[in-house]
Amino acid sequence: MDIQDIIKEALSFPSKTYVGWIVITALLIINAIMTQVIATGSMLAVIAYIISAIVCLFVLGLNISIMRNSIHGNGPNFNLNLGQNIGDGIKSIIISIVYAIIPAIILYVVAWISGLPTAISNLVIESSSIVNDSVVYTGLNTASQATVASAFTSISITVLFALILIIIFELLESVARATLADTGSISAALNIMAVVAKIRSIGVFKYIGFAVVMSIITIILGIVVTIIGAIPYIGSYIATIVTAYIVMIDAYAYGLIYTDGY
Repeated sequence: MDIQDIIKEALSFPSKTYVGWIVITALLIINAIMTQVIATGSMLAVIAYIISAIVCLFVLGLNISIMRNSIHGNGPNFNLNLGQNIGDGIKSIIISIVYAIIPAIILYVVAWISGLPTAISNLVIESSSIVNDSVVYTGLNTASQATVASAFTSISITVLFALILIIIFELLESVARATLADTGSISAALNIMAVVAKIRSIGVFKYIGFAVVMSIITIILGIVVTIIGAIPYIGSYIATIVTAYIVMIDAYAYGLIYTDGY
């Protein structure tokens, strides 16, 4: 399918599965209520935390379920299975953790190679002084130009690598979730080389282009959510309708692009 066709089909999906849209919206409203209860710091906060965690797992699981239907060509169906949905939600969180740990480790190594810890340490030492046995910050103007330049270079290199790694692993994680939806296997989803091979079968540039378009759509809808959420008292609840829409179109669209790799 062309990217345009995938996007069109995904955008119309929630209206064809209004029951699923209502269910996800209801779950998000429950989560919003629990968040307010947690904010009160009352005795009910612990119970609210537990309910909120279960709801989040449920929504993540439904996300995988929508992907599964999209991949297997089941059309605009919505499968509600508490046990399976929560199980998929837990697997989805594990995938997120693993795909966050790997770039974090790589970034840690890059930071050391670029000399970031030493550069920051030297910058702190040269921009501080001891006054009455206390360390007082005196400003960057007291640090040497070479030290400031070294710190700036190390920070720039680390930040650049961080942005690149975030983008790469976000792209990988989305296909990993789709792999979980397709196979039901978390080990298959965590097989990075297999995920990379899947992206190649889809077409690297096609997949990146698709991801960019989806990101733009998500940002625009996110702005809408923010604007609606600013409405006093009821805004955060009304905004869940749009948030549920985002959850559904994102899952369905990534399921469709995944099938291009078959």
